[in-house]
Amino acid sequence: MIQTIQWITILLVVIFFNHDTVAQETGAKKEAGESWQPHNLPVSYGGDTIPPTPVISSGDHENWWEILGYDQLNALIALALTENHQLAGIQRQVRESEAKVRLAKSAFYPAVGVNPSVYRQELSANTPLTGSTVGQIRYNTYTLPVDLSYEVDVFGKIKNEVKTSQFNLKASAASEEVARLEVGSAIAKNFVLLLTLDSEYKVLNRTLEARKENLEIVTVRYDAGLTNEIDVQRAHTEMSSVNVRIKNILIDRRNTEARLATLSGQPVADFSVESEGIQYLAPVVNPDGLSMQVLDRPDLQVANYVVEAYRKQIKTARKQRYPSLFVSGSLGLLSGNSDDLFEDESRNWLLGASLSIPLFEGGRRQALLDISEYQLENAAEQLSQNELVANQEVTQATAELQRLNEQLFNQQEFLAAADCTAALSRQRYKQGLVTYLEVVDADRIVLEAERLLVQLLGQQLLTTVDLLTALGGDMNQIK
Repeated sequence: MIQTIQWITILLVVIFFNHDTVAQETGAKKEAGESWQPHNLPVSYGGDTIPPTPVISSGDHENWWEILGYDQLNALIALALTENHQLAGIQRQVRESEAKVRLAKSAFYPAVGVNPSVYRQELSANTPLTGSTVGQIRYNTYTLPVDLSYEVDVFGKIKNEVKTSQFNLKASAASEEVARLEVGSAIAKNFVLLLTLDSEYKVLNRTLEARKENLEIVTVRYDAGLTNEIDVQRAHTEMSSVNVRIKNILIDRRNTEARLATLSGQPVADFSVESEGIQYLAPVVNPDGLSMQVLDRPDLQVANYVVEAYRKQIKTARKQRYPSLFVSGSLGLLSGNSDDLFEDESRNWLLGASLSIPLFEGGRRQALLDISEYQLENAAEQLSQNELVANQEVTQATAELQRLNEQLFNQQEFLAAADCTAALSRQRYKQGLVTYLEVVDADRIVLEAERLLVQLLGQQLLTTVDLLTALGGDMNQIK
């Protein structure tokens, strides 16, 4: 036990020394006024080496997720953008907004219609007529008119309504971009989780093989009378523990595949993603000046368009208090006999104009104006809040990437020291200098160090996705 404590103490001293060195270097950079730059060196653990992403320039890619360098991810997002049901619903809303713009524009044109009619009517014999008495009268009425009605946009009410619908259309189109960004982000995050689980699975499989070798060594020593049965049981326990973790990884992987299937609009039973594991480090993101790009986010564009739509709506509400001028007319044929309907004498026309002046409606129009003003104020406040949240998300993601890069560097040093300690422990055990408990402790530290390193790599990818999403998918920030 004392020897085990000594090895752990040596390991902690190595880690503390490396951490202190990194902290001193970081502090020196800050004192010198240098901007922080993330590490982009290969990361090694076990038998794997994770190189930097092969994507050097973002200018050759249309979509932000392509810079991560995974063809499977590109294919999954491409599938989701065509098959995701929620995104399809938002696309129909965009088409609905387009139809509303056409509907608003239709008010610029007169409404013209042909309204033929045939009536047979009987007047009452008891109808009071001045100066005469008549009996019942029956007669027919045949009409073939072309009717016209048109509201003259004197004060620009129709024009404002059209502009309101156009801004709403722009907001709907930007909402579609928001949905595309959200779907892409959700798939990317689940795909990264899948990569992390696959890499952990590789680590656990290698560990399982090592545990089997340990069990063979302990068994041989037990058969030779060099150790006791407790060591054999410990070796069995450690191997069983790794097996349980492998099964949990497989369950988590299948659940992640199910989420990816739903996001891609595919049946879960027929969906699978090939095991790949983390192949590349996250692309390097330049942290300088990121907040300047936040205004390009599609959700902020939506909020801006909504504010503009409410401003036009307020103008329309104010102009509703002004008079409305209507022009109407009718040109056609009118006759009491169908045989005479198409004669010249059957011509019939009407042309006129009417003016509607609102005098009293119980405050209805003022209430509509107040409602529009309150809606504008709320939309403006929401836009300001969204801008603050957007800047916060960028700042948090950038800070998290800084922390993860530094932690990855430290974790590699920790893993190297843990590997060295584990190798020495196994040698000392074979020589009979220590008990198997020391080997177990050292192997456990190595396993947890490798798993934590893999999880940090996955978290680095996830945070990069968060940052790109916070930037609205702007790839200009990628080196």
